[in-house]
Amino acid sequence: LQSVGGGSSIAARIIPDDGGFDPIRCDEDGCRDVRQHLGEAAGVEVIAIRNPDAELTNFDDEPTGLRVFDVPDDKPSAWAYWLVNPIFGWRRMTEAHGSVLTSDVVADCVAAEIAAPGSCRSLRIPQTRFGFSSAGRNRVI
Repeated sequence: LQSVGGGSSIAARIIPDDGGFDPIRCDEDGCRDVRQHLGEAAGVEVIAIRNPDAELTNFDDEPTGLRVFDVPDDKPSAWAYWLVNPIFGWRRMTEAHGSVLTSDVVADCVAAEIAAPGSCRSLRIPQTRFGFSSAGRNRVI
């Protein structure tokens, strides 16, 4: 659901975002969002798991027929870091975007879905004293 971004700057071209992927397709029958009911024709339910704190690397809506889980890591958004220093903003966006890949809760949800489709209906991220639990740092989904 994401592609390499567009834009004139090098940074804009290498940031994965939904700005480079236009989900709206139009033909003589009208226009539709290709993300809606994605996978249904093949009998597959598609789940999108995103950290809203990454902001720029996410699509913001929830298309019909696409289950979307927002898994924030409870750190400041990437925009807060951009205001201080663009390098910090870049790092924070990258960290937030990748945080769902190192989460035990997300891994457990994916494993549950593989075992019994539809079994993971919500994600609750355990909080530590300093925010997001990093227990899954070495786990690959």
